[in-house]
Amino acid sequence: MTIKDVEDQLGITRANIRFYEKEGLIFPKRNPLNDYRNYSAEDVETLKKIIFLRGLGVSVESIRLLIQGKEDLNEVLIDQLQSLERQQEKTGAAIRFCRHLLSGKPVNFGEFSIPEELPEEKEGLLKDSLSVLGRYWGKILVWGLFAVQILLTIIVYPQLPEKIPVEWQGAAAVDFRGKTFLFSYLWLSVICVFGMRLIMYQWLDYRFRCYMDEITAVASAGGIGLSLVIEIYTFLSIVLGGTRIGFAPFLAMCAAGYIGIVGFAVFVMKKRRKDRYLYARKR
Repeated sequence: MTIKDVEDQLGITRANIRFYEKEGLIFPKRNPLNDYRNYSAEDVETLKKIIFLRGLGVSVESIRLLIQGKEDLNEVLIDQLQSLERQQEKTGAAIRFCRHLLSGKPVNFGEFSIPEELPEEKEGLLKDSLSVLGRYWGKILVWGLFAVQILLTIIVYPQLPEKIPVEWQGAAAVDFRGKTFLFSYLWLSVICVFGMRLIMYQWLDYRFRCYMDEITAVASAGGIGLSLVIEIYTFLSIVLGGTRIGFAPFLAMCAAGYIGIVGFAVFVMKKRRKDRYLYARKR
């Protein structure tokens, strides 16, 4: 069907329809003869869901993540319910404050004083901030590790001797290179930051590409962590004149710790999602 048919059927303007198409929420096919959009029944059904969710106040970004399979509908609805409840609390506080002002003697603009921010508003702001951090945890993790490595490299490099160990057998260094070799670890991290997504896209099966952001974040952080661990071990072996633990056991311990942290984070996120869903149902 044409865009006019959809417009008449759903009661929305074609500007709205084209906006949702531009935002990547619907993907109508094109008629090869005249290049006009040809909307399918599935496109119309998707638009109905979009209009309904927008009526609930759900953001376009959240709807996009739902369509891509990166967000759970229950999770989005719980977030929106909590947002509406916070708005309701703020509206109620505003109503009470207006009534309080009107109940006293008339005051002009210069006479009335503004009270301190309500605790509920501060709590809502904190929850919103944590929610944003939760959505961008991958970028925070990757760029945070990368920033730590850059800082460590800047601090450590001037203190290094002209030759640094780059290969070990057990705890004994067996190969040395010029200290500029330290920057090769930094280049490895640069590849992880900027190239891991491209690598993952070629390697991942299409069924898992909806989790591209999460998988890329874990893989990128792992690669940066690997190069960071090698830098730390290099520095320790120079400062201590050798280490009691071999490179392979040290690397295995760090890898086990990273896998444990990722596993614990996934467990906490799943438990938090389940608890929030159960709490919302009880209410």
